[in-house]
Amino acid sequence: MKGRLGGGAWCIALAALAGCGDRARDESPVAPNLAVNSTNTCDPNGFNSLISAYFSPPQQQTAKNFKDAMIAALAGSPPDSAAARTNGFNLLGEIAAAAKGSPQPSPSVGSELTVEVLKCIFDVTDTLVIKPIPTATSFTPALDHAAGGGYEVRGGAGDPTGPVQAVNSGTVLSAVAPKGTATWDAILTAPDDRVLIYGSPGPTGTSYEWSMVRRGAAFAPPGAVVTTCRDDAGDPSQMLTESGVGVLPYADASALCTPSVGAAGRDPAASGLLARLARFGRDWLAPAPLAAAMVSPGITGGNAGSLKSLFDVGSFPSLTVGFVNGKPPAVVRVAPSTFPVQVQVSASGMAVLGVCVYLTGSNNNGTPTRLVGPTDGRCDAPPAAGALSTVTTPLTPAASLADFGSVQVTKTGGLNLTATAKVIGRSGAGAATVRINVKP
Repeated sequence: MKGRLGGGAWCIALAALAGCGDRARDESPVAPNLAVNSTNTCDPNGFNSLISAYFSPPQQQTAKNFKDAMIAALAGSPPDSAAARTNGFNLLGEIAAAAKGSPQPSPSVGSELTVEVLKCIFDVTDTLVIKPIPTATSFTPALDHAAGGGYEVRGGAGDPTGPVQAVNSGTVLSAVAPKGTATWDAILTAPDDRVLIYGSPGPTGTSYEWSMVRRGAAFAPPGAVVTTCRDDAGDPSQMLTESGVGVLPYADASALCTPSVGAAGRDPAASGLLARLARFGRDWLAPAPLAAAMVSPGITGGNAGSLKSLFDVGSFPSLTVGFVNGKPPAVVRVAPSTFPVQVQVSASGMAVLGVCVYLTGSNNNGTPTRLVGPTDGRCDAPPAAGALSTVTTPLTPAASLADFGSVQVTKTGGLNLTATAKVIGRSGAGAATVRINVKP
């Protein structure tokens, strides 16, 4: 297992089901002790009452042991003490495990305890750690599993290895997992190799918001898949959107919406179970063909580079395509001269990622004109033989960019240059044509 900690800084869509249940009442025998620490610094004396209120024996003692080790590691150490952060994350993992118990412990007490832990292992005023600066109730919705909240620790030795899921009454509302057969260990790299992922239903019936500590972390390739757990009802234009980013590259997320096995505790005696769950997680993310065929198809997901946004779903059958600055130069010269070609793609005012843009040329009679330039192996549906191709990358939240670099034409005359955009794995498409004059 790689090293877990180091210095440095470090949302998703859902279809919220109608009538997802009332928020559970606090079941703790001790009332929440809010505002035990009104500063943004660590208070070593602010933990015991919260731990006693949130946990039941024997987990209560386990949590206290992690707290004691965290505080001890801070003595005479810099604020980013690796040992303190390890034990702090271990304590957050215990909060995550307890939150899924029955009866559910007080979400508000768990939230206050979470904030106190974070103050001891991070600078909570750093927006690359968490935004906004957390208050005592910041994590209450995430810890309220009865209302569809989600709260999990991933990336550490002994942490669960399966997907992070928001589950309500046995129904997965939203989920996030490493892409394909990748593991959390692979996509969470130093110094951001252990994270707290938390979320709750968004303001609309089709949105879900996930975030993480450290929020500035980026998932390493191949990245993570997020999903609404909403069947697209046969509409292949359904896509996942991310606030501030646009429409995400499409991913089939059907397998993520089956309820997973609950997280195991950290008792060393559970090591055999942890190993079995690790194998389950790997197998579940890459189901055998027969198992895959049995999963309900049509669950729309998207490839996310991080988790710090509100995710939603929408139908985008039509893409808006346009050449940057209107068109390439009105007049170009034939070989060996080249000219730059850049194409913008959007849908409903948002950038669309994961789109193949093909570039073709023809004369006034429709006869193809050969172009010399880039091709991308991910683009396997060209509108004509010999088409150039590239995949969109982020430009602004309102438009993505397909950059062909320098393109070369092979003969003189009028040239109709056409950019055709097609979403990879979905049905969205669009096109634009400009006319240029190629001279000797």
